[in-house]
Amino acid sequence: MTLPDLFPERPILALDCGSTNFKAALFTRDLHRIAEASAPLPYLAEEPDRTELDPHAVWECARSVLAETLRQGGLLPRHRPLLALTSQAQTFALFDGESLANLSPFISWRDGRARAETEEIQKLMGDRFAAETGFPDCIPYLLAPKLLAVLRQLTPRHRSTASIMSLPGFIAWKWAGLNAIDPNLAAMSGLFSIPAHAWNPKLLRLLDLRPAQLPKLVPLGQPQAGPLASAESGPDPEIVFSGNDQTAGAFGNDCDSDHPLITLGTALVAYRLASGQPGPYPGKGIWGPYPGQRYYELVSSNYGCAALDWACRQLSPDNPKAILYTAESWLAAHPHPESQYPFFFPHLSGSPRAWNVSLNPIADLCAVTEGIAFELKRLMELHFPPLLSTAHLRICGGGSRSDAWLQLIASLFNRPVIRASGDALLGAARMTSLVPLPPPPTNPLFLPDPISHSIYTDRYMKWTSFRSET
Repeated sequence: MTLPDLFPERPILALDCGSTNFKAALFTRDLHRIAEASAPLPYLAEEPDRTELDPHAVWECARSVLAETLRQGGLLPRHRPLLALTSQAQTFALFDGESLANLSPFISWRDGRARAETEEIQKLMGDRFAAETGFPDCIPYLLAPKLLAVLRQLTPRHRSTASIMSLPGFIAWKWAGLNAIDPNLAAMSGLFSIPAHAWNPKLLRLLDLRPAQLPKLVPLGQPQAGPLASAESGPDPEIVFSGNDQTAGAFGNDCDSDHPLITLGTALVAYRLASGQPGPYPGKGIWGPYPGQRYYELVSSNYGCAALDWACRQLSPDNPKAILYTAESWLAAHPHPESQYPFFFPHLSGSPRAWNVSLNPIADLCAVTEGIAFELKRLMELHFPPLLSTAHLRICGGGSRSDAWLQLIASLFNRPVIRASGDALLGAARMTSLVPLPPPPTNPLFLPDPISHSIYTDRYMKWTSFRSET
């Protein structure tokens, strides 16, 4: 089959700027995946409260993944692929408006140092923060307080000319000279007014920023012409901004209100389609715009697989991958938990208090997967409406590759669990083409085990009691 047969229209090159890896895939307009590639994202600093990335390393990671995907698909930049971008939220960097040199590293969404600035913004906005930004309260992980902290470290000249770029905006700028953002991703910054569909003027005054210093707002899922061609983009570049990776993943899985999408990624996320009316919603989760003039609600914890990675390094510094594989095998062979097993509290990751007791490295690590599942249940019970009795859970992210973990979650929630077949790359491409999703593969269904459910229910109650005391 020739390239014109595969790509009678402009091919879609989707890039997911994840927290652990950058992933890319090449799609036809009817959403057939032709090629894909990924590469680990290198960090300058990756500490419990400080997480930074080098802009040069970010671009090299993106450029190499995109080039490899095109190579595998037999395409060259002259075939004019349309670039669809979805990304982790919050991550940003500042660049000089004149020289375009970076004034800061990329500050990750996982960076939580801006506590004083968080309190300052919350005091300024009060109850209006939840109504305008989609977040119940200002938190240090949002772009707004971190940006305020970084700006205050700059000279007056740099502060007045600084250009702020999100992660996908930076890649679009390097690809085609376009620094832009869509309302879905902008709404996760804490700096955007969802009702006004604009940057919040009250917060801009606090930050002493002009709107022109922020990314250009463009519609979600609509192609934008890039003003500059590059060696990577080819002639007449076009870019689609496809929101945050959670929204793109939900759109790639036909997420709805009855079947939430769970992400076992670096962060732990439960995501549901809320309604056609904007929030805030009774559960006080995070809410924002979704494709088709609808809105979503999500709840999350920073300590998903990030907590698992930390625990592996803590329990087996010399070979963290080996202990993970061993614990996975042990968990699969012993589906019923023992009452004397340790408890793990994801929110205490980075501290020796993360476990209530220590039994042995394998039992301690199995307690981590259980603790993350308990944290998921707690989040959903606190913030989401009760699930219908017929609802099942769809799970994506790196942790979804573990059959044992999916079985644990099925037994804990006492409802079927299925590994999600779509991903953020498919969702980003779908926002571009707006065609129905292709039929999903037949994935195994993980059914709850009654004995395990009874044990997990008892352990969850004890875990909840212990957690409230930490």
